[in-house]
Amino acid sequence: MYVGLRMLEILSNTNKKASELTEGITKYYNTPEIKVAVKDENKFEIIERVKSYVHDKGLESIEIDGIRINFEDGWALLRASNTGPNLTLRFEFTTEDRLNEVKEEYLNLVESLKGI
Repeated sequence: MYVGLRMLEILSNTNKKASELTEGITKYYNTPEIKVAVKDENKFEIIERVKSYVHDKGLESIEIDGIRINFEDGWALLRASNTGPNLTLRFEFTTEDRLNEVKEEYLNLVESLKGI
């Protein structure tokens, strides 16, 4: 409610449209949580292999509770569920094309590792 009232205040003090006020703000495209079913006994090994894949590619990552891969234009997150036999993936990028490109890469990688 507060944000709505602040926006009304801002709009009442300018002749600009809301769309004009948001020009220059980067738009991000993201996915909801994507759950991939895997064998419970393999989920942490799959994450370790994804980490190796990322390291081999020389990508920057944060490895707390899974792996977050940082790109110049977005990020990918993969983690093993603590409550079920699946992996959870999320992606966010500045373009839809790039989002789909990286999402496909990591979904294909996970699918190729499911049989370990």
